[in-house]
Amino acid sequence: MAYKHGMYAYIGNSAAKSVTSAGTVAVYVGIAPVNLVKGYKEKKVINNPTKLSNYLHAQKTVGYSVDWDSFTICEAIGAHFDNKLGNIGPIYIINVLDPEIHRKKEITTKTLNFVNGRAEFISDTVILDTISIAEKTQDVDFSVDYNFTTGKVLINSLGSQPLAGNVTLSFYEVDTSLIDENTIIGGKTAAGDYSGIGVLPLVYNKMQGLIPNLLSCLKYNENKKVYNAMVTAIQKINDQWDAFAVADIPLTGEADTNTDIYKYSGDVTGTFYTSEEIKTGITAFANRLLSKPIGTVSAVSTTANTVTIGSGNSETLTSFGTVKKTVETTIDTNEEAMAWKVDNAYDSERTKVFWPQVYDAGTERIFHCSTLGIVEFMRADNEHKNVPCETCSNKEIPATSQYFGKNSTNQGFDRAEANNLNEVGISTAYSDGGKMKLWGGHTAKFRYGSDDDVRCVFDTYMRTLMHLENTFQKRHSAEIDKPFSPAKRDSILNYEQNELDNLVAIGSLVGEPKIYFLASENSTEDMVQGDFKFNIPVTTTPQFKSATAEVNYTDEGLSALTEGVE
Repeated sequence: MAYKHGMYAYIGNSAAKSVTSAGTVAVYVGIAPVNLVKGYKEKKVINNPTKLSNYLHAQKTVGYSVDWDSFTICEAIGAHFDNKLGNIGPIYIINVLDPEIHRKKEITTKTLNFVNGRAEFISDTVILDTISIAEKTQDVDFSVDYNFTTGKVLINSLGSQPLAGNVTLSFYEVDTSLIDENTIIGGKTAAGDYSGIGVLPLVYNKMQGLIPNLLSCLKYNENKKVYNAMVTAIQKINDQWDAFAVADIPLTGEADTNTDIYKYSGDVTGTFYTSEEIKTGITAFANRLLSKPIGTVSAVSTTANTVTIGSGNSETLTSFGTVKKTVETTIDTNEEAMAWKVDNAYDSERTKVFWPQVYDAGTERIFHCSTLGIVEFMRADNEHKNVPCETCSNKEIPATSQYFGKNSTNQGFDRAEANNLNEVGISTAYSDGGKMKLWGGHTAKFRYGSDDDVRCVFDTYMRTLMHLENTFQKRHSAEIDKPFSPAKRDSILNYEQNELDNLVAIGSLVGEPKIYFLASENSTEDMVQGDFKFNIPVTTTPQFKSATAEVNYTDEGLSALTEGVE
């Protein structure tokens, strides 16, 4: 048996036949516009767990932008703190954007017209701390502020000599394109530097002992490498805690296809092209040092191996066989989403997977369903004393339609097709009577008819089991290294039995769960080493996933028509 020192717990095989602890601590890893916050360095908001309590606090702490695609954490801020159905928080974020590193190489200059010592301009990429004016000092000769409502940088003169007329500013801008999946995944260096998902263990250490129990990497959780990193990170955080992750299936993907390639005789560079590239226009080829002037492509014949330019000039195409070419594909049908999930192994029982996204016409905002799933998980947990016994499914969300991508022609689907997705472990959203709601209470592991462990059937099963193991460890961690007497044993048994009874009372568990300290599980050898084991077999409360009423016709009521009639 491996050496142990401390409280331990794990989820054993289910015994089924056939968020009181630290509250719901949702952690988002992504990109926040900290460049819009003066003194961001001192606030320690880069690769460090940061608590956000409300909308204004989020703006002042990590900034805000309506460009959710570039600044992904802003989607979580909008979903939690600017939600027309009600706000829920706090949330904890790990921002990976470092304006010192993820910035454009060249300095940007901008000339502004100062009136009454004041000027402004629109930007969400400017690094406020780097704004400078020749022969002037920031915070001495002029101040810099940001209006998160208008998205404008505000420059105000200070002192007795206000700026006037045209004045040139210089500043650096952040470049979020420098951030990729590896930045989000991050890790820990030998020197003890944490980054990205690797920061997750610091939540418990730096946030007054809060246990992270929900994780998402906004937008990037559509990436297989990031998904796998999340699944690894949420198991035994700090060698103790287990968490649940949410992810999305993307709306676009990549596929390899066999493509015929040709060489165009007018091109002296030796470049190979597909017929489609030639059809789209020779204009692009003009930059590749063609041997003669060319015009618009009017015809391409891959059978005759000719390309016709302009009114009739013909050039020869020489075929060079086929190559594999990666092309962008859409994932905007249920069948494509289901196939992508299988191909990319988005199937951990410790996760929940959503598809597609949703759109809110009122605010013109696009949400990932995973973000709204966390919002509704937190809302439901709060209604049950922070015990995760209710799913986020069948909850109304602030959206008006499904969203499949800007170029998609998919007009959406109803409950029947939503159920087809649920059947293979994909949670979704659909319009029910004009209200959009999340739909599907399963984990990503679930597949109807499979023989997987029953604990993976519902997200509430897994989250409740995690809640039980996490709270057990936290409640008794202070007892480690103290004498383990019969009185101490009984104290733990009595305390935990009371907690189990409370969970039954609020509907989180069913039956008569018990905690046991068994002689068969505690050998003399283990006890000599100070290793003790408790057993807590429980039955988590099943979800009311469906109900069927059988309605039958009977002619017995017809007798009422002739009653009293002779």
